Amino acid sequence: MRTFLVVFVAILVGCGSSEDAPAPITAADAAVDTATVADTGLGGEEVSTDAGLKCAPQPITGWTPKWYPPTGSYQGECTAAEIHEGVVSCFSPTATEATCKAARDKYPDCAACMVTDAYATSTGALVQYTDPVGLIDRNVGGCFALKLGDSSKDGCGAKVRAAVDCGLQACGKACAPPKTLAALNGCIMKANADPTFCKTYFDAAEKCDLDNKDKVRDCSYFLTGEPLVDIFERYGALFCGTAPSGDAGTDAKGD
Repeated sequence: MRTFLVVFVAILVGCGSSEDAPAPITAADAAVDTATVADTGLGGEEVSTDAGLKCAPQPITGWTPKWYPPTGSYQGECTAAEIHEGVVSCFSPTATEATCKAARDKYPDCAACMVTDAYATSTGALVQYTDPVGLIDRNVGGCFALKLGDSSKDGCGAKVRAAVDCGLQACGKACAPPKTLAALNGCIMKANADPTFCKTYFDAAEKCDLDNKDKVRDCSYFLTGEPLVDIFERYGALFCGTAPSGDAGTDAKGD
């Protein structure tokens, strides 16, 4: 079974984390190959010193997925150069809080388009989670919705987002830093394979990926070792860049 990679990155965008909270893993540590994550076998074995829980899927009783549609495609808020500078300044192995802040201050409109709260009414290229775990990741559900032209609550974008959120709901708190990225992904793999956790949501998302693989290839739901900065730049171009010739972009509205 294939697995997608959830990306821990330093919270360099937005308000930052509490001084009492454990620091997220750095962007440099996040640039790992999917096969490496899949082969670690760490999920379910380690103990989270924060929550006193094993890094294993936890009950999701009472949780139901919600859909947070994308802001739109090719909104013209960023040039290619601005996207590149922002991504490198905030998410490359050499990024620091200072370089990220400088880029955000330099291109505020682009930064606002690029990163939004994960639970905003409409979501940008990258989404920032603060609950149940602090991380920033690509907006895979939003990418599917834009690529397939369907931002409805019953579309593939919503199904992919449900699978992502289910994995984080089941594993986020138990596998939060200082646990490793590999531990979190190992836990999510187990949740995705278990009908009592996320298998129903994951199977629906995987079917969407397989049925539309040529259209959603650039969404990189299943990572193959491509550098994260390249993926983040591609997301930035889709959401916030200028439309290619012949494509006027969309406002991503759906029922």
